Amino acid sequence: MRPPDKRKGCGSPVERRRPVPDFEITLDLANLDMFQRAAVELGQGKARQLAAWTLNQVGGKLTTAVKRQTAKQLGVPYSDAPASWVIDKAWSGMLQYKITATGKYYSLAHFHPSQFSYGVRAKPWGKSQRFAHAFMLGSEVYARTTAARGPLKKLMGGSIPREMERDAVPFLADAAMDNELPEAMERKLAQFLPW
Repeated sequence: MRPPDKRKGCGSPVERRRPVPDFEITLDLANLDMFQRAAVELGQGKARQLAAWTLNQVGGKLTTAVKRQTAKQLGVPYSDAPASWVIDKAWSGMLQYKITATGKYYSLAHFHPSQFSYGVRAKPWGKSQRFAHAFMLGSEVYARTTAARGPLKKLMGGSIPREMERDAVPFLADAAMDNELPEAMERKLAQFLPW
């Protein structure tokens, strides 16, 4: 474990939380038989272009839904969420759309903290919570780790990668893979094939 570092303006060491591992959602054509048929009838090149276009269309809708859901679950504004995402779009050489959530834990400063006599109140995960014996320095929230003046521990809320693992996000990804992707692929192929 690394020793705590000195933060500017605080005067005492601040403990750091471990980094959050990235979390991925991947859309691909693993179970789509209609792609194989299209590759035979249209040719491999045209079928791959249509598949990439369809993956990007469905993946874009899924990305928006996942961003909205994770921001709602975490309790941060939707405008804060885009900084935590890496999107790898499909192309004819790589028929896979990947959504990767990256990022650190959000400090309690993002969750509207207020100082009270008992400590601090903030709203991580959209619910008002008390943090007894905590205090604010500027907009950040800290707690003492010992009875002495230092060291201080910066209090944190959740993170985008952690929120992707719970609640409705896995269901959104499954619905996109099982329902929306085959339907969109079928609609797109119907424009080119006489099925």
